[in-house]
Amino acid sequence: MRIAFLQSIILYYIYVLLIFYVMKSSFSFCLVTVIMFGMRLALCQSPGYKIESFQDTYSEITDYESIVIETDGFLFWDVEFPFGFQFPFYDSTYNSVTFNHTGWGYFTDEEELALLLFNCNAFVTELNQDTSFIPSDMRYKYVTSNDIDALVLQFTKYRFFADPYVDMCDTYMNWQVWLFENGVIEIRFGEMHMDNNPIYRPGKGFFDYNEEGVDTTALYGPFVSISNPKDESDAISFSGSYNDFEAGDWLFDILNVMPPIGWVIRFVPKSVGVFEPDYKSYEVAINPNPANSFIQIQQPGSRVSINDHTGKVVYNEIVNGDRINISAFPPGMYFVKMESGKNVKVGRFIKS
Repeated sequence: MRIAFLQSIILYYIYVLLIFYVMKSSFSFCLVTVIMFGMRLALCQSPGYKIESFQDTYSEITDYESIVIETDGFLFWDVEFPFGFQFPFYDSTYNSVTFNHTGWGYFTDEEELALLLFNCNAFVTELNQDTSFIPSDMRYKYVTSNDIDALVLQFTKYRFFADPYVDMCDTYMNWQVWLFENGVIEIRFGEMHMDNNPIYRPGKGFFDYNEEGVDTTALYGPFVSISNPKDESDAISFSGSYNDFEAGDWLFDILNVMPPIGWVIRFVPKSVGVFEPDYKSYEVAINPNPANSFIQIQQPGSRVSINDHTGKVVYNEIVNGDRINISAFPPGMYFVKMESGKNVKVGRFIKS
């Protein structure tokens, strides 16, 4: 773990302990609270970026390079990735970026707290040395989308390190980090299997754990934020649920409800106008909505996949008719993807 990162965590907990220490004195408590509030305001939201959060689709990369193979299965990898272009970030440009096994990225050893892109200290891949079948990996590829070059990092079936519940819950997560040459950054979420795992609680985030069990008093992310490498107080973070969030200013704000498959969190420099990569799918209305027994399909013959609000795939078939029976689905929000050739459409509906 990098020194700057540890210092920030330690400082945060010192502040919390200080509040409890002075709670017996109402005046002192109010004074410390004002000081804490002022410190948080001082970490003003970055004026250079905005956050977008929306439903799209998720496609795994092909013809990729594998970190498991390149590092001979080393568990705690830390790899530098050249961009092949000049990547603008705040007031500097960079030729490369370094990421490690936790989803934490930085540009130089002196500029460490730059990219916490779905970062959690508990993340690490479960490795398999058989290179003909690698179920869990970090994969990367250089792509061009709408004439914009990008580096794509794909965290494939990532698991919690030493998760004592892995056999019981089969917990894993899939996500991608896209770094575009115009400075746009995306986190694109794939399938998340977190059902019944005590390490994660919706509305809270990921808890710490050890051989004795889960510590529900200690949260360890996931963190989704970026900051100016030369000024860590110049930051912008994603705080709250994937579909009900605040753009905060504290690097360690927590994404507390995991997104469904296809969800995108995007950091856009305010100097960039409308950003429309060519993988963008088209959103269509699903009818009826709310629905009770069926939904209608506009393109018979399409492959249709439906995910519930946790990202779990509940339907994935080629539909020959114009209706899908959803009468057995539990009530809630569902996300639909329809694929016909290169045409991809997405939508959502509520099962009543």
